[in-house]
Amino acid sequence: MEIDVLASKIDDMNKRCGERMDQLEKNLTLAIESQNRLFTERMHHIEQTASKAHSRLDEQKRSILCLKAWKNRQIGALIILSIIVTYIADHVKWI
Repeated sequence: MEIDVLASKIDDMNKRCGERMDQLEKNLTLAIESQNRLFTERMHHIEQTASKAHSRLDEQKRSILCLKAWKNRQIGALIILSIIVTYIADHVKWI
């Protein structure tokens, strides 16, 4: 009789232990899924921020190239202007 009672108690303990393990596994799975979602959202946000930063860098590079081209045009215009002024000055001396 005592063995049957002990066996019943052990079976009951095993059942409760199994239920508890199932619940812990479920909770752990939910926690992992939640962390994965958060991680994915953060990575997406980081990728968006990086993309915006790259776009801004590209815009700044284009602006710098435009400024360099404008500077080169200004230098070219100054060279042409100095040639014209020199040409006019030479002709004024001859007149």
